[in-house]
Amino acid sequence: MKRLISLLLAFLILTSWLAASDISTIYKELAARHPDFFNTVSKEECESFVSALEKLQAENDDGCFFYALSSVAALAHDSHTGVSLSPQILEKLHFIPLGLDFFTDTGLTVVWTDTEHRNILAKQISEICGKSFDEIIEKASFLIPHDNNVFLLSQFMDNHAVIYEFYVTAGLVEEGEAVTVTFSDGTDADFKPITWDEYTRQEKALLQQAVPPTVNWPSYYSAMFLDSPDAVLINYHSCQNMPAYTFSEFTEDLKSLFEEYDFSKVVIDLRYNSGGDSSVITPLIDLLKVIQNRQSCEIFVLIAEDTFSSAILNALALKENLNAVLVGRPTGGSVSHYGELGFGILPESDLTYHYSTKYFDNGMSGPLVPDILTERNLADYIYGQDGELKHLELVT
Repeated sequence: MKRLISLLLAFLILTSWLAASDISTIYKELAARHPDFFNTVSKEECESFVSALEKLQAENDDGCFFYALSSVAALAHDSHTGVSLSPQILEKLHFIPLGLDFFTDTGLTVVWTDTEHRNILAKQISEICGKSFDEIIEKASFLIPHDNNVFLLSQFMDNHAVIYEFYVTAGLVEEGEAVTVTFSDGTDADFKPITWDEYTRQEKALLQQAVPPTVNWPSYYSAMFLDSPDAVLINYHSCQNMPAYTFSEFTEDLKSLFEEYDFSKVVIDLRYNSGGDSSVITPLIDLLKVIQNRQSCEIFVLIAEDTFSSAILNALALKENLNAVLVGRPTGGSVSHYGELGFGILPESDLTYHYSTKYFDNGMSGPLVPDILTERNLADYIYGQDGELKHLELVT
């Protein structure tokens, strides 16, 4: 009950329009359709919270309504269940130009902003709105659906840190006030909210000067030689087939490559894979089994914060079937997790919500933890160096 009371107190300070019928609808739909909506919070506590939320009165801006709905979805403690940040809600929200990322050597750091605040790039943040990062994340845990803290941190930095209504909803600022960011050198910067149109048109100052050449974004899957002559990298960014070039066809081309070159190290990159169909990777596992039976071949699998859902299952399958070594950082997805999405549309706001329909029990709870833990350093990010492959001494 303490968790719900804390969350309710945060909402009591809101000045936002709440469509009570949609609050009721999303709760009833999720409670009925999710395989175990009350896995963390009891039904009585959930009903008490939703009932109190419905009683809040309409006053001003409707931007915080998204977080009201999101807080109901967050009761499921499930990263696959939530409300979509669709274009229709983005146009009603307000934003601040504050790009955050977390590094081993510098902590929470500014990685992009607007040109007016260019001087704060690479600065380490000590507080936001007078609160430490841990305090901010504690408040975010009530508003952002998640099933582990890796996913929560990633979602906050990737999506919610720029949304002004997050700070209003969490009780960190009053409507119309600036978001104040304090840095480790004692300086600070104020950010006033701007509209979605202003935000998308804004020129950004970026800290990153180069993207690692080992990341092939345009393709779901690809292969490339590494600096080490006996190593090959297989990028696997999405668990789905490309229409014009299926994964089975890609695997046949890999087979030809392995027949031409005697690779002793194979690296499969799942760091940016958010999931899809876990069975798509099967031809690659079968191929690598044949290669391992024929010659000595080490398999490394790269995982990180954006490894999610079916990509987790793929990493486990590679480890189990090929004795692969997992390298990187704990995953945003949990090993055992809810998934296999269903969707619905809220009648009053016309917003889309999504929910899990199945539980995948893989014998472990929490994120998938690598066998070899690597650091994430600011200099690597700035200059486009691949930290995991550097650690394995496969790139210079």
